[in-house]
Amino acid sequence: MALLEVEDLQTHFFTEEGVVKAVDGVSFSVDRGEVVCLVGESGSGKSVTSLSVLRLVPDPPGRIVGGAIRFHHGDETEDLAKASEARMRSIRGDRIAMIFQDPMTSLNPYMRIGQQLAEVLEVHQNLRGDEARKRCLEMLEAVGIPGAASRLDDHPHQLSGGMRQRVVIAMALLCAPDLLIADEPTTALDVTIQAQILELIEERKEQMGVGVLFITHDLGVVAKMADRVAVMYAGRLVEQGSVDAIFEQPQHPYTEALLRSIPRVDTDGGRGRLEAIDGLPPSPAKLPPGCPFHPRCRYAEDRCRERFPERRDLELDGHAHQVSCHVPPKERG
Repeated sequence: MALLEVEDLQTHFFTEEGVVKAVDGVSFSVDRGEVVCLVGESGSGKSVTSLSVLRLVPDPPGRIVGGAIRFHHGDETEDLAKASEARMRSIRGDRIAMIFQDPMTSLNPYMRIGQQLAEVLEVHQNLRGDEARKRCLEMLEAVGIPGAASRLDDHPHQLSGGMRQRVVIAMALLCAPDLLIADEPTTALDVTIQAQILELIEERKEQMGVGVLFITHDLGVVAKMADRVAVMYAGRLVEQGSVDAIFEQPQHPYTEALLRSIPRVDTDGGRGRLEAIDGLPPSPAKLPPGCPFHPRCRYAEDRCRERFPERRDLELDGHAHQVSCHVPPKERG
């Protein structure tokens, strides 16, 4: 049984310009000890999907209007889309934790690091005083903070960006969550620190059996981290499957286009021509009819302009694979 099952999730924003379908019928799952990467261009709905799982979409203007978010923990199964706010507060930071893109938005600049970490333990595990401080110190050491004992008394501005992100990861892992959601956790960091943070998340996944939903637009990160990949465009999932199948046998033209837009070391010494994707992503408030990718797609046909394609279930290299496209690879010119 999957740890998290998202089925037909619909999150809409009600604005003066109309209804924005930021997430429109998204379905995926995350197993224990598995990394599922949700990828796509900016504005595709990745972050709204992750915020929806934790019910953090601001209301108004946003609201989950349909679908289920089934979270399996222990012998219990809960639909988080229907859970009360009190119940969600008990789950956030305890059974499901989140790492945000900018650690300065996650850390209180006026509170010492130790106080912020201890607050998590006090709220969720009723730990205080020396026992809580000891746990916080152990976790800071586990995530590789040098001089961890002294850092407990520092304020966030006294730490580097990489160290702040490690603190955020430590905070997320303090209560040994079942599910970790990481929303672009390395975007603002230099490449050396990025690699360290990714290794840290992978190491904790292996040691703790945490399921990870990793949000990114960086396909290099996907290649390193993912077990499975879900490709998102204009609020919908257009393809999902194993990381090997996505990179070696992409079935959707958008996935193909994403892969053509990144350098590869196995072609012409990595000096091959990169291909930009024509056009721009559509506004989620004004989606074109049919498949939303058709204005940018080199394979588009009349049927692509008329209706959104049904999902096709495939098997590639022994793994389940889904794609939503009218024109299969063998029919593309």
